[in-house]
Amino acid sequence: MKVTGDWLTRAGTQAVLSLLTDAGHRALVVGGAVRNAVMGQPAGDVDIATDATPDEVRRLARAAGLRTVPTGI
Repeated sequence: MKVTGDWLTRAGTQAVLSLLTDAGHRALVVGGAVRNAVMGQPAGDVDIATDATPDEVRRLARAAGLRTVPTGI
């Protein structure tokens, strides 16, 4: 099954996925957005799992001009 939706092609989502994968990390969309897409419902937020450490994610995000919120670290 291929999951699709506006939330997945949105520039912000693609920017985060790209900054992780371009740095050699895995980036997987997980959670409620995927569940909702499978159920044909709109997605609220997008959760991304990665093998990058929290410090690496923050460093990459800052370098790309993105703000991070260290929730749950």
